[in-house]
Amino acid sequence: MYSIQEVDLSNTDFFEQPEIPKISEASKESMEGAITLEECTSIIKTFALNKSPLNDSLPNKFYFTFWTEIGNV
Repeated sequence: MYSIQEVDLSNTDFFEQPEIPKISEASKESMEGAITLEECTSIIKTFALNKSPLNDSLPNKFYFTFWTEIGNV
């Protein structure tokens, strides 16, 4: 994982394509901006109990338990 690996830079054809797909202006505007409380709440509800997103993170149960306090900060 931490070893040095050679990177093949000869395959750059992707960046030279004339028509790389782009998102619409409406999609771009809906993806930018502040994250709403409703968006955060809907994501929190999808978390599995007794799991942590990362090894050094708080378990999801913490967010479920204290969401009414931390969700309105």
